[in-house]
Amino acid sequence: MLTVVTGGGRGIGAATALRLAAEGHDLVLSYAYDSSAAETLGSPHEYVHYAAAKAGVDTLTMGLAQEVATRGIRVNGVAPGIVRTGIHADAGDAGRIERIGPTVPIGRVGEPEEIAEAIAWLLGDSCPYATGATLRVAGGRCAGRRWAMRPHPCLRIDAEPRRL
Repeated sequence: MLTVVTGGGRGIGAATALRLAAEGHDLVLSYAYDSSAAETLGSPHEYVHYAAAKAGVDTLTMGLAQEVATRGIRVNGVAPGIVRTGIHADAGDAGRIERIGPTVPIGRVGEPEEIAEAIAWLLGDSCPYATGATLRVAGGRCAGRRWAMRPHPCLRIDAEPRRL
């Protein structure tokens, strides 16, 4: 099986490449950006431009999947939440992981290997009908899309979500 891994040189891409190579995939590695949970949150006051670009990747995933499905080609995306990679330090905010981690509903940031597992599942034989999908792997952080997130409504059973 030939598998294209974007961003295979570091972080989530490297973890994914190692995981898939262990399963016998023939890999094509390139550096590009994938989807992200940022587009579901909008990333106000931090990464709005990044979130907009990621929303475009979701649209590309849906459209391309429809164009090539009849040829037996599946196109899917994975939208990771905040993950322990060098992207934050590279963007000049090395402390972002420690600052944001506790606010993720699951209580921590993700690890690249956790995202790689989700990608391997989506590419695997146990998920053959999936195409045009974007799997959110964000520790619940994007579960409150368009709903008020302060304090964490997912953690308060008695709280009614409210529209922003």
